Amino acid sequence: MRLAPLVLLPLAALAACATPLEQCLSNATGDLRALDRRIDVTERNIARGYRIVEVSDIERTRTQCVEFDDDGEPYTRSCTETTRIRREEPVAIDATEERRRLSELRAQVSQAQARADAGVQACRATYPAG
Repeated sequence: MRLAPLVLLPLAALAACATPLEQCLSNATGDLRALDRRIDVTERNIARGYRIVEVSDIERTRTQCVEFDDDGEPYTRSCTETTRIRREEPVAIDATEERRRLSELRAQVSQAQARADAGVQACRATYPAG
């Protein structure tokens, strides 16, 4: 888990390198992209007949730890390491409910597209390419 900040650091650096126009465009189209992802996930759930959820488990392992006494002398003792494990698990769906949800999501696309288009136009007016 300590590697996560190290992995995210380059991504944050790349985001910081985006031009103001790129950042504006990303913000303007973010809702539409999120809606597209939800539609894609729902379609895959229907096709599979189940959804996939991420489950987090905790695993405890007995190990030997090295510590130091007041005189600086090392000693070992039994200790427990706790690790969080993430795994994917299939969960049954109500196909009728998923189809209804998919229909609702698809109905939102035209409005989200119109908002994204307006946002893109505003971004281009604010940050002309140069």
